[in-house]
Amino acid sequence: MMSVDYVLRDAIGSLDYAIYALEAPEGASMRDTARELVQARFVVADMIAALEDASAYISGSGYVDRAKWLAVRETVDAAIIRAKGKA
Repeated sequence: MMSVDYVLRDAIGSLDYAIYALEAPEGASMRDTARELVQARFVVADMIAALEDASAYISGSGYVDRAKWLAVRETVDAAIIRAKGKA
């Protein structure tokens, strides 16, 4: 199974190739779509990183450091907000 990040990278590359092959003008919807795919890839990358941080923290020691937990939660919450398009 391919990762979402890989699929987005592949789509971005394919669309970039089509843009250059067709010499799409600056205002073309293809260029807008390419920019949106790049933004989506960064959102996905941020979400994956936040989930990895949360997973690493949760599976770590049994000691709960409140400051660290709040920092992890803020990272996850920010990634969720961004993924929902509210940031």
